[in-house]
Amino acid sequence: MRDVSDYMDLPYTVVVRKDEEGDYVATVDELPGCIAHGATRLEALECLDEIQQAWLSECIEQGQPVPESRPVQELPSGKWVQRVPRSLHQKLTRLARTENVSLNQFVTSILGEAVGVLTTTKKLVPVFRDTSSQPGVTMINNTININTVVQVNEPAPQPITSASDTVANKGILPC
Repeated sequence: MRDVSDYMDLPYTVVVRKDEEGDYVATVDELPGCIAHGATRLEALECLDEIQQAWLSECIEQGQPVPESRPVQELPSGKWVQRVPRSLHQKLTRLARTENVSLNQFVTSILGEAVGVLTTTKKLVPVFRDTSSQPGVTMINNTININTVVQVNEPAPQPITSASDTVANKGILPC
């Protein structure tokens, strides 16, 4: 059977945030109710250490199961292959040239901006919630299919077949 020091050595997820009053609140995600407050981050973390020890001691004394820490996840490689329509590839390439950067840098910048908007304002997410009427758009666990962020849909130009098409049907004024 493990003791408190064994559990204290586990890599629990600690979150520190500021509350509405300006104090810092530190919590251990895996241990419900394990919360500490402080005037500074350091003070909140020092208090959390004491509270976590007391929380674990009480749990062990009561014979309750102690939650394990979540496994530490390594960062992904940062590389993937993404297939896009040729027309989108062409548009992105043109836009990258106008910015005088590589396609890779340009797409990374667009993705970074989109993720920043989605994670800080969350104002764009509701727009994409009902995706049933938007072909090619998917929403899985609040993640928008990347094509919805960068894809530009332009109607295909209609060919002009006669002079009468020019004025009557296409809305183009003759010279």
